[in-house]
Amino acid sequence: MEATVTNSGEVFAATQTLVGRVDGIYAIQDNTVISALESVLKVANKNQIPVLVPGIPSVERGGLATVGTSYYNLGKIAGEQAVRIFKGTKPSEIPVAYAKDFDIYLNQKSADEIGIKLPDDLVKKAKQVYK
Repeated sequence: MEATVTNSGEVFAATQTLVGRVDGIYAIQDNTVISALESVLKVANKNQIPVLVPGIPSVERGGLATVGTSYYNLGKIAGEQAVRIFKGTKPSEIPVAYAKDFDIYLNQKSADEIGIKLPDDLVKKAKQVYK
C-alpha cells in the first residue's frame, strides 16, 4: 500500500489512511517523510504498527529498525575516491561506489511501545540497540 504526500503537513493524515490496511510501514528516505517522521510514529505507535526506517538517525528518533551503514563508512568511501582524483584519476574513470558494510540498528523502546518482542539473536547481531 502507498500513501502519497506532497508536503510534510500531509504525512500524519496519509499515515492514518494506512491504519487497518497494513501490518507495517516503511518510511522511505525522502525529506518530506523524514522531516515529519514523528507524525508517522505517532499514528503507528498508537495502532501498534512497526515502522522500519531508511537510516540510523531515524532509528534514534523512534523508528523500530534499519539495516544500514554509517555516515562514517560513506565518508571513507568518498575520501578514497577523492584521493584517486587528487592523484590524477579522472572522475569519469572512477566507478560508482556503494557501501559494503551494513549493520542492524534497533530501537528497543519503540518495540516495547508497540508490543513487539525483538528476537534475542537479532538483538545480539545488532550494532546498536537504542533504549
